[in-house]
Amino acid sequence: MRLFNSLLTTAAAVVMSASTAYAGVEFSLPGGNSSTVNIGDTVVITIDVANIGATAALRQSVSGFGASIFGYDEGVADFVAGSGRAAVQLFGLCGGDPDDPTTCSGGLVQADNAFFSPSNLVETTVGGAKRVQIVAAASTSPTNRSGSSDFGYDGTLATPAFVVTFQATGAGQTVLRIGTGFPGDALILSTGAEFQVPELTYTINVIPEPGTALLMGLGLAGLAAAGRRE
Repeated sequence: MRLFNSLLTTAAAVVMSASTAYAGVEFSLPGGNSSTVNIGDTVVITIDVANIGATAALRQSVSGFGASIFGYDEGVADFVAGSGRAAVQLFGLCGGDPDDPTTCSGGLVQADNAFFSPSNLVETTVGGAKRVQIVAAASTSPTNRSGSSDFGYDGTLATPAFVVTFQATGAGQTVLRIGTGFPGDALILSTGAEFQVPELTYTINVIPEPGTALLMGLGLAGLAAAGRRE
């Protein structure tokens, strides 16, 4: 346990020395990378992560991992508290025992979680910036599994690892950044080398309600007419 906590502490400090190189781990957005909604609507974002490579020899040997959703404009869309859930096991071997299909072995374990008990993610403020950390995981035994046999955020084998909900708060556009770019996040390999993971973006376009748009149009028309009279 002491070593596990030490790995997590290391993951939280890597921003000071993280390499600009990228490791062979990547996020994906199975449901697409953008939404157009009205004010008050919610956007459910599903995210997966994989340790890419055709064979174990080509995949990264990972010891620690921290990643977040960040960079969003709360005036356009904000995280819905209690909505985010994350898989507990990353890059493990799950469901391999026919007598106990819920068994996982190896892989990274999310901090402060038990197996098969996905937690609610929370929004925090660090250095004046808000983020939703989706990964805070480590292992005392580095893993180079792909993640294809992990349980997802809902405890179902081979499903996306994370789900997060945002709500549209105002008209405009905001871009959510997903990856290791937030201070304190990085991927740590068994060698101790620290890497970034290629960043994804999810764009939320929020349009005014039809009534609001009409009122705005009438207001602008009125101003134009007043200007002509003068």
